[in-house]
Amino acid sequence: MTEEPQLKGGAGAARPQQGGPTLSQEREPATYISNAFSLSMLASRKTIVIVEEINVDRAKEIIGSTNSLVSAVGHEATAKFLSYLLGVEVPYSRVAITLQPGDYLIVLQLLQRLPEGKILGEDELKNIGYKLYLVTVSTNE
Repeated sequence: MTEEPQLKGGAGAARPQQGGPTLSQEREPATYISNAFSLSMLASRKTIVIVEEINVDRAKEIIGSTNSLVSAVGHEATAKFLSYLLGVEVPYSRVAITLQPGDYLIVLQLLQRLPEGKILGEDELKNIGYKLYLVTVSTNE
């Protein structure tokens, strides 16, 4: 029997934006899930970012290979949709994350730009279309 990954959300779940581990504070790579990717998520000024489109099975494989998945999904309906899509609980959690080398970020991108202020429900999300991306980073320092 495989153990389901522990999903974490809330302010204490993600690393602080500033600072980060020193060489003496090595840490295991983290796996995040989000409804957005921003350059402000990068820990270093010189970073190589790799973005690849993935399918649901690949996302499930990545999630299944981690013991700790941190949710940074900032919209409740999107979190519920991702839970449905991936078969694992993805909590709604508006946290800031900082990607370190070796981390994974799974990103859900909607295929339509929404009107200003529009909030979609789960059924609307299912019908609008989406893509999943895997973001990985490494430093160039």
